[in-house]
Amino acid sequence: MKVVNIVGYSGSGKTTLTEKLVSIFCEAGLNVAAIKSAHHHLDIDKPGKDSYRYRAAGARQVILRNEEQYAVMVSTPMHPASLEDLIKKLDPCDLVLVEGFKAEHYATLKMEVWRPGIKNEAPLYTKDERIDAVITNVDAIAGFEGTVLNIDDERAVARYIADKLDLNARN
Repeated sequence: MKVVNIVGYSGSGKTTLTEKLVSIFCEAGLNVAAIKSAHHHLDIDKPGKDSYRYRAAGARQVILRNEEQYAVMVSTPMHPASLEDLIKKLDPCDLVLVEGFKAEHYATLKMEVWRPGIKNEAPLYTKDERIDAVITNVDAIAGFEGTVLNIDDERAVARYIADKLDLNARN
């Protein structure tokens, strides 16, 4: 599986871009998976519901299913799952689009979404030489040797990913 990790600070546009890329690659006939790293409490369960009660009783894994989908909830308080762990849980697919996991280095291609003024910290590419491209709303970035892509041209970003990872459309 080819893995693209889209990193950046909160509010930079990662989710919007990732959503558009999922759509573009799916339209091209590729089998796409997405993984999101959240920094807030995550719970798809509701207190009082059966699956919530199983977890409250101590079950480490609970699967919740209906006719259209299922979700697996695994408690990992002592050892949070790594990106590699999560990718291994996926069914085979053509492309995995990952949002977040900026400290991990498991991806085939790592890209930063960066907009000046979003956060008063240095861009991630200044600290992480594994970032291949910066997706931004400025024309040029001083000191960055990689590719700079326009955040408002998601099709160009998708073409860059497809070319870099040798992805072939299925349609």
